[in-house]
Amino acid sequence: MKVNLKIRSLLLISFFISLIGNFLDYIDVLNRDTNPLITYSFMLLPVAVGIIPIWQSLYRKNNLKYLIGLRTGIFLFISFIVISIIRSQQSGTLPNLFWGEAIRLMIPFIYTFLFLNFLSVHDIELFMKFGLIIALVAFFLSTNFSAITLNNILSISFLNSYSPFENSEVSFLSFALATFFIYYKNKFPICTILAMLLVVLTFKRVYVLGILLLFIASMNFFKRIKIKRWVLYISSITWILLVKFYMFLLNPINYNLGLEKFHFDVVNFSMNRAFRVWYLIQHNYLSGGLTSTTKFLQNNLFFNGTTLELDLIKILMEIGIVGVIIFIICYYRIVGRSLYAYLLISIMLLQFLMASGVNGYLEMSIVLITVALSNYENPYLLDNYRIKIPFLF
Repeated sequence: MKVNLKIRSLLLISFFISLIGNFLDYIDVLNRDTNPLITYSFMLLPVAVGIIPIWQSLYRKNNLKYLIGLRTGIFLFISFIVISIIRSQQSGTLPNLFWGEAIRLMIPFIYTFLFLNFLSVHDIELFMKFGLIIALVAFFLSTNFSAITLNNILSISFLNSYSPFENSEVSFLSFALATFFIYYKNKFPICTILAMLLVVLTFKRVYVLGILLLFIASMNFFKRIKIKRWVLYISSITWILLVKFYMFLLNPINYNLGLEKFHFDVVNFSMNRAFRVWYLIQHNYLSGGLTSTTKFLQNNLFFNGTTLELDLIKILMEIGIVGVIIFIICYYRIVGRSLYAYLLISIMLLQFLMASGVNGYLEMSIVLITVALSNYENPYLLDNYRIKIPFLF
């Protein structure tokens, strides 16, 4: 869709500013927890600018892409807000503290909508390249290379998840960018290599394995494969059951059972995050909606400043099983017919089960943009992504 050049440039600049805001957070110049007003200003700036072309499109009655995705994001936002309000009233906590987290869940869908409708392919590519530069610079600035020795390097272990280069600040951004460049690896071979190398250096196991799987899926043979609706149904049910089973193993009363029956040490597997779940359960945590586990953990000096991190478990404890079902269905709903998109969303669900990432609005935006483009830009799918489908899928 044609957009006024000035408005398009203004929108692209606003996304660059948002990216720079995240960069300042990566290198600890800006702390999102102590400076929420500045953080949300960076986050909402593109949305505010995007109101202009949206209004113009509605006035001109232009056909817009990604309406299914946008409606999905809005539904996710409203559902979590309503459930959070109900739970906060039941527990007697203040309902105004979870709005920020709910907004972070919806922002990626809005960003993707703005990118696909009001920016050109060249603009998107330019943003991704700038993002890669930001990620590389942030990695080198936030990594203490002076403390790295030869013994550290020789002690690198994938099984134990240890590397002296491990970097939690830019790991998600590097993975998100890698998913985009891998899909367009023939067009951007250098960027693909750099992005994949950065993912390996930041050393997050799910991301490392993920980019290898996606690299294979990006080959033309696999681009021809169309995902069937029944695959999405079965996958959704499987993930919902996995979340419940993992929560069962995380319950402290089942710790010995996990060791004896499954030879599975949930504490080691969760990188000690299980202790946070134990604390919540053993101290009679009562859900007050989104952010309530974080507030509960902050009452303990040992856990102060941390979050549960296990995103899907966090949703289960804060919103309940209905929240988990809604979340998983919403994300599989935007997969379309692309195998690449299906695998990418599945990898993200695995990351959300084992660690965190849901609140990374910019990184999730890049992931959702890649998911959408793997449908819109795939000639083998014959425009199936534009078909209006029922709510579930």
